[in-house]
Amino acid sequence: VDEGKEIIKTQPQYLSLNEMYLVANSYPKGGDDFIKVFDIAVRMYPNDEVANLNAAAVSLTKKDLENAIKYMDKANHQTAEFINNVGVYNFLNGDVQRAVAAFNQAAQMGNEAAKANLQQLQQILNMKKK
Repeated sequence: VDEGKEIIKTQPQYLSLNEMYLVANSYPKGGDDFIKVFDIAVRMYPNDEVANLNAAAVSLTKKDLENAIKYMDKANHQTAEFINNVGVYNFLNGDVQRAVAAFNQAAQMGNEAAKANLQQLQQILNMKKK
């Protein structure tokens, strides 16, 4: 991983996608270095479904909806992770009903992030009702 951290800075083409993920996961989740690795991964592997799924998730955390949708288009639409991303995308676009539906679907598929997103969204909706 330490060697990969150096290689990704200067010669990322010599790393496999899996090696890039190992490097990314050695950084704090959501940190600048973590995000940079996913940006590099999708540039090196522009048609890879997983690279695009992860790049979409990173774009969503930055509220970059334009890039998020581009990456989501190239991701596998059948995964719980993709459906969770759809929920985040819909929420950020103000479509709460579709966000809840997507989070429910992804949560039923076992996605923990979707379960957490659904719980947070329910808390927000409950606060608005009061």
